[in-house]
This record gives sequence, C-alpha cells and structure tokens, in this order.
Amino acid sequence: MIRSLVFSLAVLCSASVSAGTPCPQHYAAGQPPVVTNPKMKPRTQELCFRGFAVLHSGLSRTPLYAAEHLMRKNVKNARKLSRKDSFHAEDALPESDRAELSDYERSSYDRGHMAPNANFATRAAQAESFSLANMVPQVHENNAGVWAGIEEAARQLATEEGEIYVLTGPAFIGGNLKKIGNVLVPTHVWKVVYSPTQQRAGAYLVTNDDTRDYAVLSVSKLEKMVGLSLLPGLTQQVREAGMALPKPEPRQDRRKKARPQDEYTLRDFTSLVIDALNRAVKNQGTCHGTLQTLCQRKRRHPHRRAGDREPHRPHLAHRRPGADPRPGRPGPGPGTAGAAQAGGPGAGSRRQASANRRGQVRPGRQESFLKRLQQDMNLPLQTGTTGLSCT
Repeated sequence: MIRSLVFSLAVLCSASVSAGTPCPQHYAAGQPPVVTNPKMKPRTQELCFRGFAVLHSGLSRTPLYAAEHLMRKNVKNARKLSRKDSFHAEDALPESDRAELSDYERSSYDRGHMAPNANFATRAAQAESFSLANMVPQVHENNAGVWAGIEEAARQLATEEGEIYVLTGPAFIGGNLKKIGNVLVPTHVWKVVYSPTQQRAGAYLVTNDDTRDYAVLSVSKLEKMVGLSLLPGLTQQVREAGMALPKPEPRQDRRKKARPQDEYTLRDFTSLVIDALNRAVKNQGTCHGTLQTLCQRKRRHPHRRAGDREPHRPHLAHRRPGADPRPGRPGPGPGTAGAAQAGGPGAGSRRQASANRRGQVRPGRQESFLKRLQQDMNLPLQTGTTGLSCT
C-alpha cells in the first residue's frame, strides 16, 4: 500500500514538472525557461528536436533560446561525425514568423547556431540543427572566434563531468536594432551552463561583434538582461551564486605558434558594459546599442547616416557672409543681428555651441540612464564619470 502510494506521488510529480513542455529531457529539472518580459511573449512557439529544443519568436524570427542536455557519450560520438551543411527554413513555423534563406543572403552575417551542430552524434540530429529556427545573424569573426571557443569549452566540461545542461540565446538590447531581411540582429549572445555534479550554474556573455572579450556572470544577472527566467527548476541560490566556467581557447593552427594576443580575455561584466557603451558613442559618430534611443533624440537629422553628403541647396549657393540675397541690397553691417544670422562676427562660435549641444547627451539624462541601468541589472556603476556622448 505504501509503495503504491509512493509510486503514485512520483508519477504525479513527474507529470506536473513536464506539463509545460513536450520535451522535458532537454531541460534542467524538466522545466523550460519562462518568458518574463511581456513584450517578448507574442508569437512564440516551442519546437522539440532530437537533440535540443528551442523557443522561437515570430517577432525576431530567431530563437529566444535553445536548450540541450549534453552528455559525455554523445559529445565523443559527435567528434567522429564530419560536418554536413543543410541550412533550411523551418516548415513547422508559419511563413509569417520564420526566417528564410533569402534573409541571410548577401548580409555579411553568419547563420549562427544556438545549439551547435558539433554537439550531435547522428546525421538526423545534426541536420535538424541547421534549421533557421536554431539560427541568429552573427558576425563571422565572433562566430568563428570567441564564440566557437565557448562552445568547445562547454563540450569539454560535458566530457569531464559526464553531463551538463546548456541554454543558449540572443539578447536584443537598445531602441534601434539592425535587421537583415525580416530577421533581427542580436546585440549579444549568451550561453548558460548548469552542472548537476557541482550543483552550480553560470553564464557566458559576448557582444555580437569582432570582440575577443567575454564576460562570465550569474544566471540571475543574465535573466534581468534578457527577460527570461532561465532555470526555473533550480533554487534562487544556485541562480545567484555563479560558477567558475572553463576558459574558451582559440583554435590551434599547427603551422603557427600560439601568441598571447590570440588569447580571449575575460572581462568584468560591469567594465564590459561600460566599454560597450563608450564604443557605441565613439564609433565614427554613430550611436548604437543601449544608448541608441537617447542619442537619436539629440540628433538634428536622425535619418541621415554617417558619411552622407549634405543636401544640395541651390537657392543658397550664391550667398556669402554679410550679403543680402536680394539684388541691389547691401548686406547687414557688423555687429547687427543680421550679421550674426548671415555669418558675421560671433556667428560661427554660436553655431558650433548649438551643434555641440545637439550632439551630446545632457549630464542629467546620462546620469539618470546609468542609474536605471544600475537598478535594473544591479551593476556598481559610477555615474557622471564615463563621459558618454553622441557626436
């Protein structure tokens, strides 16, 4: 009687855990991540494959995450399997929500795997990983560089410990994101690793550019950044404690000797964010990333791109400083209001001061922005010291 009762309770518990997903085997504790940002919930669809699962977004036309249960045996068998590309649109998704091969054509971005094909030990599982539902637009130097090193570090950890759970996904941060075709380009990519052996979890984070830097942070910090509860089946203590993750190593070329500059650099998460903000506002006069919305509000011509020519104004071509455009009329004398408007003494400095004010984020607005960032992500930022501005 007691054994029967215990069995019944176990069945009920198992059913309640896996009730939220048809493929609980891919998730830690059998529970998939939960979308906590209401703006990300529309048009999401879970897809279950042989070796992984994704939550796909019809808004970004990318996965919000890919989930895997990496085991030693599968990783070792996968190393014996050669790569065979088979990129394809995902037929299980509506055409209005999915990415197409044409979206990536001539875009200069890689079709970056979230669940990498090198993790799968069979041709069928590998072929499923080439679904565009498992892809995000990724800068090639990133995909083939530090990100490939992070993927290999996760496989090495699975080989050493026997099993790990992995979640991988994009982050879309900022008010003016790039698009290729109908697909949003992420600003960051991240990978969460949970070790059942250590009972610990941690996350890698990199910007989606040609960086050689990466950050390691706790799962709870990443959750606030991406709008997902990533490991709902684990305790808050595990999600906040963090984990010592293996260092990603660059691919070794036997013909070349390894150099210190080839190594990937672990950066403090706070400094990585600050540097990203500074790079954003110093990048050839363009604003992007988290500060983009604030910068664009201060621009006189937000529609004009860097490098565009000034618009041709033929009706102003005949004017010169101090001249009246009407025939036979003398220009305003020095020191008059008209002289300042037409380019007299002091006009240039006033125009330059006005342009400078237009191109900067006011100190008060900059400070309030950094305070909001600090509150949202629990970062020990020092406001008023970074000198952020848009030019």
